[in-house]
Amino acid sequence: MTTICKIRILAIMLVAFIANSVQAQAYQQPDTTDWQQLIAAAKHYREHNNTHKAIIYAQQAMALHPCDTVRRELAVCNFARGNYNACIDICHQLLTPTEVNPEPDSSEVYLMARCFEKMEWVDSMLVYQSIEARRNIENQANTASYARSLIAIKMYSAAITLLENYCAVDSGNMFINNVLANAYYNAGKPTKAINMYEKLVEAGDTRANTLYYLAMACLQRDKHDRALECLTLANEKANGTNALTLAMLGLVQLDEVDSIAQVGEENIIDAIDMMQPNPDLLYRLYSSLGDYYITHNFKTAIKYFKQADEVKPNQPIIYYQIGYCYYMIGDENMEYKWWNKYIDQCGEQEATNNTYVHFRVVERLKRIKEKRFMEGKESK
Repeated sequence: MTTICKIRILAIMLVAFIANSVQAQAYQQPDTTDWQQLIAAAKHYREHNNTHKAIIYAQQAMALHPCDTVRRELAVCNFARGNYNACIDICHQLLTPTEVNPEPDSSEVYLMARCFEKMEWVDSMLVYQSIEARRNIENQANTASYARSLIAIKMYSAAITLLENYCAVDSGNMFINNVLANAYYNAGKPTKAINMYEKLVEAGDTRANTLYYLAMACLQRDKHDRALECLTLANEKANGTNALTLAMLGLVQLDEVDSIAQVGEENIIDAIDMMQPNPDLLYRLYSSLGDYYITHNFKTAIKYFKQADEVKPNQPIIYYQIGYCYYMIGDENMEYKWWNKYIDQCGEQEATNNTYVHFRVVERLKRIKEKRFMEGKESK
């Protein structure tokens, strides 16, 4: 960021600060005997992030006139200050039927859901989010939050139904459409996910995260060129600092012509250096590099397969691939060693699933063993 840009940002922040300060100073002190002025003052200061004064005035108003209007403002002030238990207690009071108010307004349900979310009480949060969604589907913040909660616990169908119900009322809400695209993707509906993500991109949502998941959905539908395009843009947006995006870009590039595949290899290596140790992902990256080089350079393929073995040892397919590479370069001793390791790790299920491969290795080992016996290198 240039010095001029920094100065402009600081100037804007200073103007905003002065404006807020002037507005706060210009606000007249309320009549402490008038609960309506007190509650108006509480709301004013809460909206200007002075929660200390806001709650003082709300409490004074409560002492003068404990009505639902005052209770609601006091609940919101407590939420703004992080006093979630106090906020929940007040909301319970507001939701409890009385003789005077046998059917209380349920607008506090969403506030309670937000309290439970902040407190990480997931079960309670889901209950109140569900109630609010049934009460007011057009509450965008609640609908999006509830859908994300459902996605997090893998209730994809419920999340999709909720979001589609919202879209039946307001199909142009890109914020909701983003969550819906994510729900489609996680539910294994790549075509619908692609359509929704493309709609987001067309509307101007070209964030790295959106482009990344559009690419992932495209890969599931063999839209390789579009996936490569989106991952390239996502990587540019992230300035090459997102290890997962860089790794996926590299994997897709490995399927391109040699010049691009070489860039893909470099991107994968950079991603590996960048990321925290993740054995499953590192194994996938190293084995993918090995698979690529098995048709280009057997010695390089061996290097990557051995790195995959270091990260996640005792995988029969890796031992087979290493043995095959040594077979192709004519190193019979190493071929014998690694294909024996394959047989040692190859269980009955593996042998059944890969009958031809297993048979081929067994037959090859028999021939090598007979040859070694004839040369006096091994006894029967």
